[in-house]
Amino acid sequence: VDPYYLAKAALNVGYNPEIILAGRKINDNMPAYIFKSIKKHLNKKSKILMLGLTFKEDVKDIRNSKSAELYNLLSKNKFLVDLYDPLVSKVDAKNEFNIKIVKPRNKYDCIIITVAHKEFKSFSAETILKLLNKPSLLVDIKNVWHKKRLPDYIKRWSL
Repeated sequence: VDPYYLAKAALNVGYNPEIILAGRKINDNMPAYIFKSIKKHLNKKSKILMLGLTFKEDVKDIRNSKSAELYNLLSKNKFLVDLYDPLVSKVDAKNEFNIKIVKPRNKYDCIIITVAHKEFKSFSAETILKLLNKPSLLVDIKNVWHKKRLPDYIKRWSL
């Protein structure tokens, strides 16, 4: 559950946890990597919908959220970002990260699905298309929509 705890415990018994710490470093750098990859495909005033703020799917816990880090990178770089997570309290998101949770509205130039909540997995192709402009970018970090049949004007990117 907590690689830092495991790494510290390993050090306490004389084991150097290089692999654990390397994995942690990769995970910690993912928001910056994803931001750089998205930035190549969008203009500064692009409207982005992020789906998911929690630490992992189908839980309410927002502690250690990498989605919040990605949101902040996008916002600080002048992208227009809406974030929706049906499991997160609007008050908690505002207090913890200064993020306003909003229901998807209008059309977006990019959708980034960061957490594989059941609700998001159940989105039909039609639901996704109603949210996207032509052309658009779909960033499916958790690869949950890979089987959805979508038109060619939607560029897909996933890890």
